[in-house]
Amino acid sequence: MQLVHDSFIFLALSQLVTTSLYFLIHHRNRSGLLFVALFVCLACYVAWPHSAFDGNLDTPLYRISLLTPVLLYAIARYLFLDEARMKPLDWVLLAYFLLFREVLGGLFYSPAEASDSILILAYILPLAILIYFAVMAAVYTSQGYRADLMENRRSLRLYFVISTWLFIIPRLVSGLLVFSRMLIGGEEFSNVNFPEWVYAVYAFFIFLGFNLLSSRRHEDLRQLFMQTSVSGAASPEPVAESQATAPAAQEDAEAELVSRIEAAMQQQGLYRQQGFSIADLAQALAISESRLRKTINNEMGYRNFNQFLNFYRLGEASQRLRESEAPVSAIAFEVGYASLSSFNSVFKNQFALTPTEYRQSAQQDH
Repeated sequence: MQLVHDSFIFLALSQLVTTSLYFLIHHRNRSGLLFVALFVCLACYVAWPHSAFDGNLDTPLYRISLLTPVLLYAIARYLFLDEARMKPLDWVLLAYFLLFREVLGGLFYSPAEASDSILILAYILPLAILIYFAVMAAVYTSQGYRADLMENRRSLRLYFVISTWLFIIPRLVSGLLVFSRMLIGGEEFSNVNFPEWVYAVYAFFIFLGFNLLSSRRHEDLRQLFMQTSVSGAASPEPVAESQATAPAAQEDAEAELVSRIEAAMQQQGLYRQQGFSIADLAQALAISESRLRKTINNEMGYRNFNQFLNFYRLGEASQRLRESEAPVSAIAFEVGYASLSSFNSVFKNQFALTPTEYRQSAQQDH
């Protein structure tokens, strides 16, 4: 059984090295480098428990591996959440983790020798922070799946969520349980009694799957990583040769569909319906969701359906704020937002002003 464990550990590491080299060669941009950093942390995560790498909680390998959930979170926000930045709370939590776990817990104390207060400050709370980052990474990745208009990103979302929930989070939770038992029950420190060969086999297949996904979706990943605009529309891309020579009938069909979409939104005002989804629009236009996604993304330049909706909702809301004295809350609900807080957040992100400030500025200019 030890031979099986060792073999799959090194096979998993080989897959991570291969994928890292692939990203360094083909995707040397911000998204690609984030993935390379993630692969390095995952390699440390897989390697540190092995006897060949001196698997204890004070080794540099282990401390580097602890950054895996943070990188998962950063990738989820940057790649899967358009118009997203790290929140102030995220930086506070990250600073606490680096100070107390990586410095205090990593250099000055070991869990077996730590007092109760040090165990809480340097081990339990930092692990809870890592669980928060990992869970939120999975939540951010999954919650935008239905609204995502980019097919190349939708397949990556599924893989990302499955890997996070089944590979990262269980290990973090098990570590938190170990330290909690030490604090509450006074038990001695010991690693979780987990069949490591099962973990090694699972890790190998997870990384092999991502390696195959990367190689088979090379062009999709290239296009995805090129689209780094966060303004609401995707960055312009070069027209593929197959698209440039597309039959005129196909071009006319796409132009006709774009006109129907704009008419449904502008003339019928479908965007004013709260909870309006891409499935609702597809049903109203009597076309498939997949074709609608492709048209809105490729022909109209939107990365996700929420950006598409916000274009129409904020356009009407800003006009009404300039030209009427209607309450902000009434305008928010009438243009389709389910809550005033979400309207304020989206509006400020677009105009760098709150709705009230925008109205006052418009009145002063007038």
